[in-house]
Amino acid sequence: MPHAVLVVHTEPVDADRVEEFNTWYDTVHIPEVLATVPGFTGARRYLASPSGPAHPAQPYLAIYEIEADDPEAVLARLQAAVADRELSQTTALNRTPPPTMTLYHPV
Repeated sequence: MPHAVLVVHTEPVDADRVEEFNTWYDTVHIPEVLATVPGFTGARRYLASPSGPAHPAQPYLAIYEIEADDPEAVLARLQAAVADRELSQTTALNRTPPPTMTLYHPV
């Protein structure tokens, strides 16, 4: 079991850029996170079902597994990598509102 998971909700900037958004996330962003930030060991993505009980404003979900004694330090390193532009960015990701990130620990 991972020491923690980072749950991230996102959405593309508009409907015309969904494919670009998904391609970037799957083939660029996740591989870069896993290669650049020690502690991240895996990631999976999901899309909210339109027929589900609720449809969130940011329907894309990524769950990143973290194996580290200090998951908060791993998250801080991720945030620094984003701020320092060590990770590739895309204009296909909606940043208004910004992605929602929550760090979860097992109970």
